[in-house]
Amino acid sequence: MPNSSFLRLIFAEPAEGSEVSGETRVRVETFGQGQTINSVLFQINGATTATVTTSPYETRIDFSEYAEGSLTIDAIAQGADGIELARTSSTVQNLAATAAIDTDDNGFLISDYLIYILACGLLLVLGIGFGVFNFIRKQKQRQRDREWEEKVGGVGALTVEERRGFSSKRR
Repeated sequence: MPNSSFLRLIFAEPAEGSEVSGETRVRVETFGQGQTINSVLFQINGATTATVTTSPYETRIDFSEYAEGSLTIDAIAQGADGIELARTSSTVQNLAATAAIDTDDNGFLISDYLIYILACGLLLVLGIGFGVFNFIRKQKQRQRDREWEEKVGGVGALTVEERRGFSSKRR
């Protein structure tokens, strides 16, 4: 840590030369003494992306909005009337944007509402599948019953075993 009495900013996150992608926390720490900081501007390649007015001086930046490659992040401490009090820079490597599922602060990958919708959809599909299966099973049973009635002569007709027993008694 610097041992200077002048106000200084140092990047705490991300570290110089690190790889970034997607939404990433950007944070600077202040050291030394000087005028009161009214705000800290965060810039990417010279364009302001966030202004933070209270300590800790941190924000989240979505790096998927930037091209892959080297990016310069500047943090500028401003005093009264926008006077620059201190500045620091960090160069990072922005990785190619990849498809990802957003997480909330609790680390859940998919929202509870989406899980509910998916579960209801799955139950609906299973219910329809079960209904179709039962319909086909009943149709096949009816077909087998019709075929049996045609072979043995309908309801009340003798079964194959009864016919065999009946014919053997006549001899």
